[in-house]
Order: sequence, then structure tokens, then C-alpha cells
Amino acid sequence: MKMLCNVNLADCSVIATENGEINSYTFRQESSLIPLLCFADEICQRGIIDYLTQFERKTPLFKPMV
Repeated sequence: MKMLCNVNLADCSVIATENGEINSYTFRQESSLIPLLCFADEICQRGIIDYLTQFERKTPLFKPMV
């Protein structure tokens, strides 16, 4: 949450309760990026490479327009 506050995606305020003060967070309008950023972070941490590449094409992908 501190990171989200540091990049201005969330605002932190303190609320007084009977058990003491707690932090309350409100998200800004741009906060729709948060799930995408969390997903990207998980992919980067795990180092997942989930793609298949084959370079076996025998015919051209595009044909000349004559």
C-alpha cells in the first residue's frame, strides 16, 4: 500500500477507533491499473516465459500484389 501511495494511485488517511488509530486507503480514479500492475509484477517475479516460437515457415507470409 505504501508503494501505491508513493506513486499517487492511493491516498492514506488515519482513522481513530476505540482500539487505536488505523490506516484507511482510498483509491484514485486511475486505480483500475492496480490489478494489471499486480499481475505484471507476479509474471516478472516468477520469470514465466509462456510462448512458443517456430521458425519453420516454407511459404512467405505475404505475397506481392501484382
